[in-house]
Amino acid sequence: MNKIKNLAILLLGIPLLLTSCLKDQDDIFDSSVSDRMQQKLEETKRVLRSSAEGWVMDYYVGEEQVYGGYVFTVKFDSLDCTVASEVTEGTCKSYYKLTNDNGPTLTFDTYNDVMHIFATPSFDMYEGYQADFEFLILNVTDDLIELKGKRSENKVYLYRLTEPAADYIAKCKAVDDTFIVSVLDGRIGSTDVSGNIDLDSRHITFISNEGGVEKEETCAYVVTDKGIRLYNSLNVGGMSVSGFIYDAETYGLTLLENQGVSLQGRIPEGWRNYESFEGTYEVRYNKGEASFTAQLVPGDDNTYRMTGVNSNYDIVLNYSKAKGTLSLNFQALAEYGGTYIYLIPWYLGNAGSGPLGPYTEAGMALVWNGDEEHPVYKFVDNGYEDFTTDSFIIIGLSATTGELVDVDASWYVNGTDRLVFMDSMIKK
Repeated sequence: MNKIKNLAILLLGIPLLLTSCLKDQDDIFDSSVSDRMQQKLEETKRVLRSSAEGWVMDYYVGEEQVYGGYVFTVKFDSLDCTVASEVTEGTCKSYYKLTNDNGPTLTFDTYNDVMHIFATPSFDMYEGYQADFEFLILNVTDDLIELKGKRSENKVYLYRLTEPAADYIAKCKAVDDTFIVSVLDGRIGSTDVSGNIDLDSRHITFISNEGGVEKEETCAYVVTDKGIRLYNSLNVGGMSVSGFIYDAETYGLTLLENQGVSLQGRIPEGWRNYESFEGTYEVRYNKGEASFTAQLVPGDDNTYRMTGVNSNYDIVLNYSKAKGTLSLNFQALAEYGGTYIYLIPWYLGNAGSGPLGPYTEAGMALVWNGDEEHPVYKFVDNGYEDFTTDSFIIIGLSATTGELVDVDASWYVNGTDRLVFMDSMIKK
């Protein structure tokens, strides 16, 4: 009976204990959770609006920054914001919102042609580029705001602008135009460092040997008005590396943290700039025994259109800034009357017959002969590990059943649906 009585007294005392604890906890703060949240949002809004020129946004695209970083600028007013970027022309204005959505959140909640460019689905990318337009607010200071994308969980950084946004973006584009190095080497501290830069996906990889152990680290980067800035700082050769100042004349990369430390960048052999490919060509195939004339016309987003091969469509070639080459890959050519027309990579080999390659990355690259006066580009397999390509074939697929459909001669190139043994392109 005494045990029961003591237990009852203990249970009766728990509410008093909890009340006391809660009161003690309340005493720690001067306001409620909701009040503190509102104060955080109001402070963020004050800082966002305080920059007369707006903010540089280091915007990283895709889960684990797979597509690299891009330069955006955002100018915040009381209700709307004006957004620009290095990948679009002009500016676009839309509303933004600061709200509590499982934490303080900055969201661009009305469609913006610039802000939503990487998040908008397309025929080839039905989920877009897994990009963000809703961001958790992690840290706010007068000159730097740290956010986290709610979809990708990538960190996004806002830096206070001290010049017009258009001027800053122009400087970044100028750096990007001359930033053509894809390999690098040198010393950081007492450590020999080498590495490579993927200019297409905007990633940099450092390789070093520290204490007999090879160390390799890869990180996404964004272009700045002076060079590049890394997604996060890396420890290379015992030093913190967060970015580089770039010298376009020497291809030198000077460490931001220590301007006495530089790495030497280099361009790959046979590298060609994008503008070099424009012109008229004799395109040879069937081991050089057959040919047709076509024009390479600059397209959108680092592509060229091969025109003059068929009145119904153009063929698209992709430019790799990292390699300085063009490539001809698997692609959809057109849709007509419920039939999709495709250009499919094909492997014939020595036997003269082989499988088709329904892989978007399979195809052939064009390798320059090194002659500026009389450029010739040789077709070679692009190295896609799952399929070897030496030819192409035009096929039709039913849009409803997915079955093969006969393609009539109106879709042929140079009178044939089979471009066997691709040979070369000779500039006229």
